[in-house]
Amino acid sequence: MFEITPEFLKSRGLIKANNRLPYNPKLKERVRELRKNMTKAEKKLRFEFLLPLSKKAPPQSPSTEGEANSRIWVSRGSKLRIYRQRAIDNFIVDFFIPQYKLVIELDGNSHYEDGAQEYDKERTKILEWYGLKIIRFTNDEVYNSFEGVCEKILFYIDIKLHGKEIKDSFTMSYRK
Repeated sequence: MFEITPEFLKSRGLIKANNRLPYNPKLKERVRELRKNMTKAEKKLRFEFLLPLSKKAPPQSPSTEGEANSRIWVSRGSKLRIYRQRAIDNFIVDFFIPQYKLVIELDGNSHYEDGAQEYDKERTKILEWYGLKIIRFTNDEVYNSFEGVCEKILFYIDIKLHGKEIKDSFTMSYRK
């Protein structure tokens, strides 16, 4: 598609600093605002799953209970960095796990308004160009199928740990 050159970054209004993916510095205020005003679904996923996952110390030995979670820690050997409301390119993603190049998006009602799904497809294409995997869930899925949402995230991380590739045709979302 494109090569990330200084000219490319400038043409898109992006900067690249400290091994970060390119981002638009004009988004900083909006990022701060979104971090202060998380949706209920974002809060649920963050506080009930992602934050505890990121703070766990590596286990001494894997157990059968939470075996996938144990494999993550044993293989990685350090805590998981999970960013919320992260600017990447000209977009702000809900959650970003850089170790696994994983973006987790929670789609509320605004994602089903006129033109929103087409925008999401274009956005996904650009983010995938950076080598990122985007997993999308609806807010309803977070509220009504929380365990399934968490399992899908762990499933993807487990696949990345063991070097398996996910085919493009494989979908990680319940969304139709």
